[in-house]
Amino acid sequence: MKKNIEYLSFTALVLVGTLMTACSVKEEVLPEDPRPIPQDGLVMLSTTVGFEQSETRALTADGEKTFAVGDQIAVIYTNTSDNTVKAVSEVLTADKISAGGKSATFYVGVSNPKANSDVIYIYPASMAADNSGTPDLDALSIQDGKLETIASNLDYARFEGTLTAKAELPASATLENQLTICEFTLLDSIDDTDLSSSINELKVQVNDGEWFYIYTVNWTPAAGPIYVAMRPVADNSITVTVRKGSIPYQKTFTDKTLAANKFYPITVMMPLQTMQEVPLTFEATQAGTNVTFSINAVASNPVSYRSFTGGAWSSWATYTSGTAISLAEVGDKVQFKGTNARYASSNVAFSHFTCSKNCKLYGNIMSLINASSFAQLTSLTGEYAFCLLFNNRKGNVNVLSDPDKPLLLPATTLTQSCYHLMFEKCSSLTAAPVLPAPTLVNDCYNWMFWGCKNLNSVTCLATDISANNCTFEWLSDVASTGTFTKAPGMTAWTTGADGIPSGWTAIGTDGQGALSNYETDNLHWD
Repeated sequence: MKKNIEYLSFTALVLVGTLMTACSVKEEVLPEDPRPIPQDGLVMLSTTVGFEQSETRALTADGEKTFAVGDQIAVIYTNTSDNTVKAVSEVLTADKISAGGKSATFYVGVSNPKANSDVIYIYPASMAADNSGTPDLDALSIQDGKLETIASNLDYARFEGTLTAKAELPASATLENQLTICEFTLLDSIDDTDLSSSINELKVQVNDGEWFYIYTVNWTPAAGPIYVAMRPVADNSITVTVRKGSIPYQKTFTDKTLAANKFYPITVMMPLQTMQEVPLTFEATQAGTNVTFSINAVASNPVSYRSFTGGAWSSWATYTSGTAISLAEVGDKVQFKGTNARYASSNVAFSHFTCSKNCKLYGNIMSLINASSFAQLTSLTGEYAFCLLFNNRKGNVNVLSDPDKPLLLPATTLTQSCYHLMFEKCSSLTAAPVLPAPTLVNDCYNWMFWGCKNLNSVTCLATDISANNCTFEWLSDVASTGTFTKAPGMTAWTTGADGIPSGWTAIGTDGQGALSNYETDNLHWD
């Protein structure tokens, strides 16, 4: 039997678009005794693969590929009967790996190969779906997030060529990487903490306009990063979803490209799909901002705060009423929580926040009612609970809406005057918090948004607004046009400052999608 020595090399993966050192082809000396022929017409051919870098794993975090014991390749060829055949190499053994993993020799048995016919190499062999040369890309649907698993089972590379006139394998061949590999670092957008150690699933959904491809990683909570092998992406939308216990995080990107033969470290700032778990938060949009909370004596229990400055959160500490919290840089934050049933006893005895410069306002207002278990809290018990909270009777022009991180007022059980004058003269506010309570009570929304001159979006899901003065002048002196979203079938609203402002468009919630809290453009394609 004639002994054939062939050479096979991988193109190295690319890290963030930068080419790795080119792979070299190195000749390997095969044993002097040829491999035996197990049956008539079966020829044992060998291929040798060369690499430039020396590593111990088949794929490294730097994008370098080397061979490992147990590797196999698939060879798709045509035999003399014009049938397409898939042959799988023998399992790679340690003695066939040389140069620190840079080179390896595979033995492949082919039966009656047809001269000058097409030949395909697929690595690893597990990615060859059948004898057609089609890759098993469905194998990418469920992964474990580990680089070594991708290396062994999913790191799909391919060569297409022809057999020689003597029906031998090509004298040389280069396997080209067909996938993109992403190294995901997932951070909580609120406090920049790593999510990998506390999640058990990651989903990456790619929408190419015609098909959805979903990659699910069943993850054992541990420090990241999390690795995902994917089909290349060309100007498509990508949605990343993780779940921390019952808490969902999700982020969607548009017009993203992830090329084949590239290795992308990607840091994703993951926002909560809901702000329920986030305490009441002020985030500076201008450097040198001071946030102050003047607390009325009716709130007798301590209030706590923590600030995010210099890239790190402080520990929670007791807040002293009237103390200015300095937010030196844009993006610095301060959060508050406490356990008090109310923060006012009337519209002349009240607590209030002030901001010296513009601040985004978001998170769950109920963090002021129950510091330890506010996320699922939906009932208020104290009258005047949040009366004048963001207004010192002079207005608070520096409170801003954040379309991606809303302020939640989740109470469905209200108390008298609970939101009375709450946002009076907050003239920079453009969108009101969603108001989910079905039944209003006396004075609950009385003068709530009076003087919010730029407010142009309100969602109120009340179906019973018969209580005394419950919406009296609540939308007086707001924007001249806007959108009012009401409960389906709700017909009791009047037109004007006590109901839906004149000039506004009223729509029902029938057919409306869930409110989106996603952030955009915070992926770091480093």
